[in-house]
Amino acid sequence: MKFSVVSLLVLFIPGLLYSQSPGNVSGNLRWWLNANAGTFTDAGKTTAATNGDAVYTWDDQSTISNDAINATASTRPVYRTSIINGNSALEFDGTRFLDGSAVPGIGVTESFDICMVFKLNSFQTNGGDNDGAGTFI
Repeated sequence: MKFSVVSLLVLFIPGLLYSQSPGNVSGNLRWWLNANAGTFTDAGKTTAATNGDAVYTWDDQSTISNDAINATASTRPVYRTSIINGNSALEFDGTRFLDGSAVPGIGVTESFDICMVFKLNSFQTNGGDNDGAGTFI
């Protein structure tokens, strides 16, 4: 499975669900990853990713600074330009990933919302409903 993620937005909204645009986010934002900003090929964040580069760090655009990172070159997502509506994206293929560098501050019993924009390029239909095979996010 291949998919590209343009933006990932995690909001902690206790007891209330409301509409909010990424450009005007305020309050309770715990993780905001935007492929158009803060993608780097190195740990020092000195080399911005360009088309085809493996991404080491994806900067958290919220005030929490929970950057997504991967120190293993062979499993890093690939930075791509002009993927969804002219926006850049990170390409994941089932073997590539990023991990949050810190705990986002959401308690185990607290509810939260995740908003993700992605483009699915392929999917697998093998496997059952809950056996871990097939396409999943």
